[in-house]
Amino acid sequence: NAAPCILFFDSLNCHNKVKIVATLQAYLAKEFQSRHPEYSFDATRATLVEPEVPRQTNSCDCGVFVLLYALELIKRYPGGVMTEDVDVQCRTLLNQVMFGHQNVVEFRDYLQTLLGLLSVWQQAEYVPPIYSFTCVIFDTKDKLDHAGMGLFTNSFTC
Repeated sequence: NAAPCILFFDSLNCHNKVKIVATLQAYLAKEFQSRHPEYSFDATRATLVEPEVPRQTNSCDCGVFVLLYALELIKRYPGGVMTEDVDVQCRTLLNQVMFGHQNVVEFRDYLQTLLGLLSVWQQAEYVPPIYSFTCVIFDTKDKLDHAGMGLFTNSFTC
């Protein structure tokens, strides 16, 4: 039972929802038309769902919140969000206690460490383009697991 919906997560609770939704609807309509010109799609029929979600307490964690919201969506709705989810569950399962402040702090630290490791590894594995034909492909996931930095570890496990 698929139905279009727009999930609106505003971690700062300060954005112009009307303008953002109108822009998203215009984009979705054009994108759909470009991919499926033989069909019609009315993006304005997409249900707007604005659950009460955890909010930032600073102005620098937007990306952390976006990733945590995405992770929670994947964990809670692995098959996608359906009509019945929009009506009931989205408003109850996606809420202010989806994750706590400590999760944000831990995830921010995890991302910082992860990006640092990936940067160091990339620099160490850099091979000038002239020698690229001899470059060995390294399995990043195995290296992260070996370093104890497997993706979404600890409280972020799916």
